[in-house]
Amino acid sequence: MRKYYYLLIVFSPLLTLAQQKNLPLNQQSFQRTESMLSRKGDITYHSAVKPIIESNVGTYNLQGACGVFTYYDSLKRSWLARKVKHESLVVLKDSSTGMFITIDPVFNLEYDKDNNIDTGKYYQNTRGLLVRGDIGTKFSFESSFYENQAFFVNYVDSFVRANEVVPGQGRVKAFKTNGFDYAMASGYISYSPFKKLILQMGHGKHFIGDGYRSLLLSDNAFNYPYVRATTSIGKFQFTNILASLQLIDNGRIFITALNEPLFQKKTATFHYVSYMPVSKVQFGLFQSTMYNVRRGYSPTFNANYVNPFILSSAMQFGLSSNDNVMLGATAKFNITRFVSVYGQYVVDDVDSKKMSTHNKNGYQIGLKYHDAFKLKNLYLQAEYNSVTAFTYSFRKPEQNYTHYNQSLAHPLGANFNEVVGILRYSLLDFFIEAKINYATYGADSVYKHYGNNVLLPDDNAGVLTDNKIQGFSTTLSTYAFSFGYKVNRATNMNIVAGVYMRTLNNAFQHGVTDYFFIGFRTSLSNTYFDF
Repeated sequence: MRKYYYLLIVFSPLLTLAQQKNLPLNQQSFQRTESMLSRKGDITYHSAVKPIIESNVGTYNLQGACGVFTYYDSLKRSWLARKVKHESLVVLKDSSTGMFITIDPVFNLEYDKDNNIDTGKYYQNTRGLLVRGDIGTKFSFESSFYENQAFFVNYVDSFVRANEVVPGQGRVKAFKTNGFDYAMASGYISYSPFKKLILQMGHGKHFIGDGYRSLLLSDNAFNYPYVRATTSIGKFQFTNILASLQLIDNGRIFITALNEPLFQKKTATFHYVSYMPVSKVQFGLFQSTMYNVRRGYSPTFNANYVNPFILSSAMQFGLSSNDNVMLGATAKFNITRFVSVYGQYVVDDVDSKKMSTHNKNGYQIGLKYHDAFKLKNLYLQAEYNSVTAFTYSFRKPEQNYTHYNQSLAHPLGANFNEVVGILRYSLLDFFIEAKINYATYGADSVYKHYGNNVLLPDDNAGVLTDNKIQGFSTTLSTYAFSFGYKVNRATNMNIVAGVYMRTLNNAFQHGVTDYFFIGFRTSLSNTYFDF
C-alpha cells in the first residue's frame, strides 16, 4: 500500500501545478528531493540557488519528497490520521479561485545535558506560526513568526554574548539569569507574470551552491529584506537579488533624543547565472557587491542596485574599488544518476604581490552519493572547503561580507581548511544522521588580526609568512549523531535524540563540549552550530 501512496504523491495532477512557493531551505529536505529525482532520472533543474521555487523544478513537484506538503483527503484516511500524520493543521481551499492556504504551528522544544558539567542543563523553547498559500498558479505567499527562549551550551553562549546574536536567528535580550529571548519573522510574496519570470519580495535567506557549505552566499546569517528576480532563458537561469543588510557592531544613528537610535544599513546585490549545456552538467557564475553604508536617516539610492547584468560591477569598479565586489564560480557534474561531484571557487581581491593580504580566494570540492551501494535512502556526502586569510573582509569594516554580526558565507569566517562528512539513512519514517566536521584555522592574538574574523577590516593585519593558514594554528572537530521519527510530513515534524561533541585546541586553550539532546520540532530551516 505504501508504494502506491508515494506514487500518488508524485504523479497526482493536483501536485504538478506550477505554484510559486519556495521549497524549504533545509539540508535534509533538499537531500531527499535530490534522491527522489535521481531515481526518476530527472536532473534537468538548476539546483544551485536555494530556496528553489516550485515552478522551476520541472515535471515533478518536489514538496512530497521534501516532506512539506498538505496531503489531500482523497487518500481516504480519517480526519484524525490525516491531521496527525499527513496534513497541515488548517487547510483552506477553493477550487473555483485556485486558492489553497495552510496554517500550522511550528516549534522546537529541545533539552540538552552537558556530560562534563553537573549543572549543565540547557533548553530551547521555540513556538511559532506558519502560513503558506497559493492564489491560482501565478501568485504564492508565506509568512512565519518564531518566539524563542533559550539557555545554550557554553561555546554557543559565548558566541551569543560576544556577537549579540543567536547564530542565524537574530538579536537577543536577557531572559532570566543566563538565558536569551529572541524572535524571528520571515515571509515573502511570489508572482510569475509569465512562465519564464518569477518575482519575489520578502524577508528571508538564500543559499548558492550544491554543498553543505557555501563560500558564495549561505543561510548562515539572519534574515534580511530582499527583492529577487528569477529568469529562465533556454539553458540559462538568471538570479538577481537586491538585499538590505544591517550592521550591529558599528554604532547607531541618532535621529532625535526621543527616538531609539537606528542601526546602520548597507545594500548588497547578488547576481548568479546558471548554465546547463546538458542535463548532467551545470556551471554557474556569481557576483556580489557590498555598497557603501547608508549614512544618516535618509537612505541613498544607486542605479547599480537595479542593474541586472552580472560582472558589470567587477568591470566598472574592479575588485578593489570603494564598493566591495566579489566573484565566484560553481560547477556540478552528475557522474551517474546517483553520484555527483560539485565545487565552488571564490575570489575577493587580487594583488600581484605574492604575500599580500589582498590575495583572497577560496574553493570547495565535494561528492554526493544517493542510494549508496544500492541501498535505498542511504545518503553519503564528503566535502572539503578552504578559504585564505582576510577573504570577505574589506578596508571599511562596515562593508565586510557580513550581516547581523555573522558571515554571509561560511560560519568559520576565513583563514581555514575544513573537511565535512555526512551520512543519512531513513527507513519508513525512522531516520538517522551522522556528521563529522574537522577544521584547522588561524586564530588571532590579542594585538594582531590574522584574517579569520570577517567582522574586522583587512588593513589591520599581521604579517603574512606564507599563503597557508596564518596566526595561531587551531583545530576544531565536531561529531554529531542523531536518530528520530518523523511524525507529520506537512511540517517535517519529528522527534529526535542524539549526541554532540566539540573539541577545540590551540596553544592557549583546550575546550571540550559533550552533550546529549532530545527534541520535538518542526525542521523547516537550517541552523549551524558546527563552528
